[in-house]
Amino acid sequence: MMYWISLQNMLGYGNTSALRTLLYRFGSPKGILEASDEELSNCGVTKAQLKRRGELSPKAIEKIIMTTQKENISVLPFDSPMYPDKLRNINEPPVVLYVIGDERILNDSLSICVIGTRKITEYGKRAAFSLSARLALGGAVIVSGGAIGGDTFAHLGALAVSGKTVCVTGGGVSSKYLKANSKLRDSIVASGGALVSEFSPHFTPRANSFHVRNRIMSGLSDAVAVIEAPISSGVMITAGTAAEQGREVYAMPGAPERKEFEGTNKLISFGARPIISPKDILSDYEGKYKTVSIDNISVIDSETLGKLYKSAMDIYENKPSKDKRNSKGKTAPKRSIIGAKEKNFETVSKEKETVLKKDASQKRDVSGLSEECIKVYNALTNEPRLSDDIIEKTSLDTAAVLKALTLLEIKGLVSALPGSRYILK
Repeated sequence: MMYWISLQNMLGYGNTSALRTLLYRFGSPKGILEASDEELSNCGVTKAQLKRRGELSPKAIEKIIMTTQKENISVLPFDSPMYPDKLRNINEPPVVLYVIGDERILNDSLSICVIGTRKITEYGKRAAFSLSARLALGGAVIVSGGAIGGDTFAHLGALAVSGKTVCVTGGGVSSKYLKANSKLRDSIVASGGALVSEFSPHFTPRANSFHVRNRIMSGLSDAVAVIEAPISSGVMITAGTAAEQGREVYAMPGAPERKEFEGTNKLISFGARPIISPKDILSDYEGKYKTVSIDNISVIDSETLGKLYKSAMDIYENKPSKDKRNSKGKTAPKRSIIGAKEKNFETVSKEKETVLKKDASQKRDVSGLSEECIKVYNALTNEPRLSDDIIEKTSLDTAAVLKALTLLEIKGLVSALPGSRYILK
């Protein structure tokens, strides 16, 4: 592992097109690092890369390895059997990947990268959330970048329906950048997803870090779906990278006069496929992946999806009620939970759970509901339970449990909590 990390430092982040040639020529990272400057130059290694050879001391490498062990971070070098095959085949594959969470979802699943601009409109938020939720119901893993804006709502959509999602971070998987979304990243891991990065665990992003990581987002995915993007948005760079990698690019059309849709409309004019329905995407992969089922999209209707969106917004935004006043008699201003000092995501979640536990002291009569709903209801208590636990306890399939939970939530019998957990209401 030490040789792989040292090789990663020598080649750097993003400029790794010589990796396959080097491995073919010298057989291993150790062989590459011990080769002469002339031999390496003949294989495409630059002067800057040669200068970095041996720059990382054994002590520094050992510190990285100890960090991964201490923080439960999986390390996937290029030759690891767990290294994602899709990523292995791009032009500039990462030498090493660091993963927090379940690395198994990086392989053998349909993966769709859903992205949108950081300054996304309300329409774009709902579109990213809805598309991601329906794709996740259909069996896709949602890949995005964990940034404020379109990325956030892509991840939230998958989480809202107990789907799996992967966050490709712009810094190390353990770095403290973008504290505003730290709770979102925690929820992704807790729900069976993963955080992924080629940067060392505590690496702090630089100006070009996000551009460099974009190739990994598209590289991990079968296709990229662009929700909303001005013509100058960084999202357009990701879409271009995806096309270069041979990935299918989808784009959501918008009003021609709106700047927010100049980018997506331009992509469609260049050949990107317009997103009219999630079925347009999933139909291309049904049969190729066992997880994909277009029929599962209909488990949740638009009205229910709207309620799930509102529930997600209630968790991530602290919106005071109309009659809530401050000490001066004025309406209290809206305050975002994300990054708020006074009351963070965890505090609000705990408060919500406490209230729900008080109200769930006894079960209600549900004899008029379907057999599946009754089974799911009886599997719940006044303590939060993971959806996976409910599936195991009821012996029902995932789609049936999700449908039952949704119906129970609509009827006011169950409440959804962060991290795909449910509790009696």
